[in-house]
Amino acid sequence: GSYYWCHNLSINSSSTSTLTMGASNKIVNCKVINKSSTGTNGINASTNFFIHSCEAACLGLGTAINLSTNSGTVADCYIHSSSSGIVSALTSAHQSILNNLIIDCLYGVSVSALTSGVVLIANNTFCTPISSTSGFSVSYGIYATSALPTGIVLINNIFSQLVTGVYTANNPKMSFDLYNDYYDNDTDVNTWVKDSTATAANPTFASVGFVKGSTATTTSGNHLFQSGATFMSSGVVA
Repeated sequence: GSYYWCHNLSINSSSTSTLTMGASNKIVNCKVINKSSTGTNGINASTNFFIHSCEAACLGLGTAINLSTNSGTVADCYIHSSSSGIVSALTSAHQSILNNLIIDCLYGVSVSALTSGVVLIANNTFCTPISSTSGFSVSYGIYATSALPTGIVLINNIFSQLVTGVYTANNPKMSFDLYNDYYDNDTDVNTWVKDSTATAANPTFASVGFVKGSTATTTSGNHLFQSGATFMSSGVVA
């Protein structure tokens, strides 16, 4: 249904999508986890979405938050352990991705099909060391492969310990890079042009721990969270 508020809920499932939003729905302070190794989405957004202060993950090869072509805002969320943290297929209108922690995702934010809209990505932290719990051999903060003519705005983000901080197939017109920090990436940008305000300062993360290689153990040989896995106590500690 439309115009619903969901708040203070913990939702786990092994279905295709753990939570599918209706139009103008708001999700606040929820934990939404898709535990299926073949799951597609944690949160599947609808038009005029608002997702705030949530934890989201799709622990298989899926997407933590799928925005599709819808307008709305994702803010102050912890997004992790997914093939794609956020997927945007916006063609017009506006999406805001603000103040999120996006870690251990192959693609932090994946953008496609953008033709006349704007995706504002501001004040986020992207961090996925390839030796971390994700097991990914590559990692991208922003990943945009189509020939995007317009509309990606990056302001005051941290891109750290990624294979590529920002990957774009070309440099989108009317796009902006302001006050972003690119630190300890294999490659900061591909085609994307950093502004003169970009820095390479060590963000000095606090309370972060990673386990590597054979020490990142599970109890049954797969990557899903379960009792006995050493990486249960790693990652970012609040």
